[in-house]
Amino acid sequence: MKSVDAVATGHPIHHGPLFRPRQDDIYIASYPRSGTTWVQMILYQLTTDGEMTFRHISEVSPFWEESLKSGLGLDSLPSPRLLKTHLPYKQVSCQPGKYIYVARNGKDVLLSYFDFYKTYVGRRKSFSEFFDDFLVGHVQYGSWFRHIAAWNAQTRSPNVLFLHYEELIGAFDKSLERIVFFCGRSIPAEVRDRIAERCSFAFMKQHENKFAPQSPMPADSAEWKSEGAFIRQGKAGTWKQQLSKEQAEAFDAVAQRHSLEPLKGLVVWFTGLSSAGKTTIAKHVRERLLERGLPVELLDGDAIRQGISSDLAFTRADREENVRRIANMASRLRRNGAIVLVAAISPFRESRSEARRICGGFIEVYVHAPLQVCESRDVKGLYPRARRSEIRQFTGIDDPYEPPLKPDVECRTGEENIDASAARVLDVIQLSLETSVTVTSGSLR
Repeated sequence: MKSVDAVATGHPIHHGPLFRPRQDDIYIASYPRSGTTWVQMILYQLTTDGEMTFRHISEVSPFWEESLKSGLGLDSLPSPRLLKTHLPYKQVSCQPGKYIYVARNGKDVLLSYFDFYKTYVGRRKSFSEFFDDFLVGHVQYGSWFRHIAAWNAQTRSPNVLFLHYEELIGAFDKSLERIVFFCGRSIPAEVRDRIAERCSFAFMKQHENKFAPQSPMPADSAEWKSEGAFIRQGKAGTWKQQLSKEQAEAFDAVAQRHSLEPLKGLVVWFTGLSSAGKTTIAKHVRERLLERGLPVELLDGDAIRQGISSDLAFTRADREENVRRIANMASRLRRNGAIVLVAAISPFRESRSEARRICGGFIEVYVHAPLQVCESRDVKGLYPRARRSEIRQFTGIDDPYEPPLKPDVECRTGEENIDASAARVLDVIQLSLETSVTVTSGSLR
């Protein structure tokens, strides 16, 4: 393994002639004990037939810096090569390709790293001593705080996908979807099922020898644990039972000095008449953002009406309450770092202004189409029913719609196609992301 000094300089790693970078290389990056091996397995299952014929994961997803150090050539690996690294961003980012970074709650990393040290490194230190070393970065691969901050500063880069270990545990299917989009692939349901099954902790635990470090301490070492040492619990938040209050506060104080704050998200609110194209544009935008590896949630007004707002009618008061509920839901998602796309008629300016106040980080998109165009697109037959008075209080017919006076984006869907409208919205989202404060991973949750 690399020493502290080897990664503390921050200088780019210069590879020799035995390593020739490829445009489709995929680097799986993390600070140690953050889920790297898990994501290696996910990528292996995604990019191959998934057979478990390899003796060790390093045969199909080698440790990049160790390969360079040992002079091991990697040209024989098929594309895309899956290259594991624990290096800081500046030392590996000069290489072409895609980067998938895995972040984990730092306190859980600390505890897992201590166990790893005892088993595979053999440093005879108490936990208290290791805790102090971790806070100042006197461990292999240096400071966790600096490592994660440098990588997270690239969260908005199109060739960097930032994953959270905790989200992999709690929402594996959604995390897998982000990885698939980021890698530019599509997979059938049976492959998704295979990936989920073979990337479960139970399956990987059965094959632990294929994932554990290849050069552990001698078996006669007093610190040696022969089995079950590498793949541990697959849980999040275990630090709460193991760190003292004083230790947790000391960790938070260091994190604060490194400006580790939650990533700020964004709410994009699509408003317009029924059948103007709100949901259609929002779905196009969602696909493009997912392809870039960004966390996205879509809140559709029709679905909300059938769910948390099923008790509401279509009076002005109930419409305003519906918007308030959607705004509060969007606000919570935004605070967790998501880009939230809301597609809802939301006919009144006052309630949309209230939504902007509730959400913060708000982009109003006016999806503008003439009434006759909306009626021509109405596959549900709602407009004819409203004109026959079979549906009362229908926006645009017998209930008013107040168009935005100064929307952040206006999409004239009667004049331009969906791709053009989506591109207009994406441009404004990109500008907003670039000018917002980009901070670290929220890994202190």
